[in-house]
Amino acid sequence: MKRTSRATKHALELAQMNAALPAAVAMTLTHRLPMLMGGLLDPKALDHPEVARMVAEKLTAGGRISTAWLAVPGNLALAWQRYLDRQTRANLALGWPAAPARLLQHSARSLGLLAQFWAELNESSMRTAHATTVPLHDPVVANASRLAANGRRAATRRTARRAPKPPA
Repeated sequence: MKRTSRATKHALELAQMNAALPAAVAMTLTHRLPMLMGGLLDPKALDHPEVARMVAEKLTAGGRISTAWLAVPGNLALAWQRYLDRQTRANLALGWPAAPARLLQHSARSLGLLAQFWAELNESSMRTAHATTVPLHDPVVANASRLAANGRRAATRRTARRAPKPPA
């Protein structure tokens, strides 16, 4: 059974999240922009619970994104340190003077270590991209679902009020 790498899983999740964002953003803006524009005309209208929710969401998302970005230098430093450690061990194991065949083996191993380092950097960047997208994606999609459901309930109530009453 073939295993999927974590970087590939993160890439697939990122693609799904980025595909869902535009529709969710449009739905959320459709519901929130009229409320915010009304707040420009009447500042008392900004005392709406939705405004408080927006502010809290932005602060929470900003904190989660900042935390994810703080881990980036540490992840890069660890990957670099592991690469240097592996390369140093390979160099020490080579021994001098080395036969040409042994030098070729050492060169191939060095290239393999370099490829491993680049794979670690790729995985680290995918983890960071995932960790910084989730705080944006989750609240936007949840708000779009909630606001769409509220809109459907309101439309149902309006339709029910307009429906003619059956004759008695």
